[in-house]
Amino acid sequence: MAFEPVDCRIDAGLDSLLGKWKIPVLIQLRATPVLRFSDLQRALPDVTKKMLTQTLRELAADDLVQRTVYPTVPPKVEYRLTAHGQELIPTLDALHAWGINPASRPLTGVGTAGDGGRIKSFLPLSRKNPLQSFGNLVYYYLLEIKGKEV
Repeated sequence: MAFEPVDCRIDAGLDSLLGKWKIPVLIQLRATPVLRFSDLQRALPDVTKKMLTQTLRELAADDLVQRTVYPTVPPKVEYRLTAHGQELIPTLDALHAWGINPASRPLTGVGTAGDGGRIKSFLPLSRKNPLQSFGNLVYYYLLEIKGKEV
């Protein structure tokens, strides 16, 4: 597939995945193909009912998750990945492999020439505040440039 920066649709794709609970829900549905709401809630104990409902609605709106309601009393609702959602499995696997690779971990500090350039931890990156993480990465980048100019 040709990659043209002008027609790049990465942002549109990421919009479908951005959210604290979207990827964990997709991972649960990857592991167990059909899950009920209560199963997802047990698998993700920190998510509230409201947030899980909202996340599932957004995933269904993006055609990543299929919601099936059975006409029983009480109603039975099941969730599964759609064909479009199944296409994400290799991407999730690649992100997982990239995340566990030590060379791919985010920088948490800049080493000095005396320590062989190893990474030190002195400014924590924040997963809760991406702008803080972005600011830290810019800071490290500027430190690296400044170090090369000196």
